[in-house]
Amino acid sequence: MQSLIFVNIVGKNSEDELVYEFYFSDEPEMAWGIDWDIKPSSICNLSVPKKMNYDIIKILKTDIVLCVAQKNSCFSMQDCKDGIVPIAWENIDGYDEYPDEGRIVFPFASTIDEVSEIFIKRGLTFDGDEISDDNELDF
Repeated sequence: MQSLIFVNIVGKNSEDELVYEFYFSDEPEMAWGIDWDIKPSSICNLSVPKKMNYDIIKILKTDIVLCVAQKNSCFSMQDCKDGIVPIAWENIDGYDEYPDEGRIVFPFASTIDEVSEIFIKRGLTFDGDEISDDNELDF
């Protein structure tokens, strides 16, 4: 099962949407990158994982701001793998109310289906995916 190992913030596109790359691996326990053991990870300017560490990349375009582990000022990516801090989570700082659907949080090694289900609840899909009538993703 493909599992989440990294989320990369690409930036804003011409439609003012935030663009993220979600990296998935069939072997998340083997995922590793240069300086993933350094605390805090934000000082390392971590790059995306090398191709040998992931199997697919899915693209998300949204207005939701996500915080990512590699920009964290307290923990390392190793801490992320150990379940101390998630790979990515929804930044709710500017919200007037806590989201009715709950805050988006992606622990390390969340399956692609778990990630997709969370997005479906918010009416989002990865580029190229569609929501079918029975609320399941068509891959």
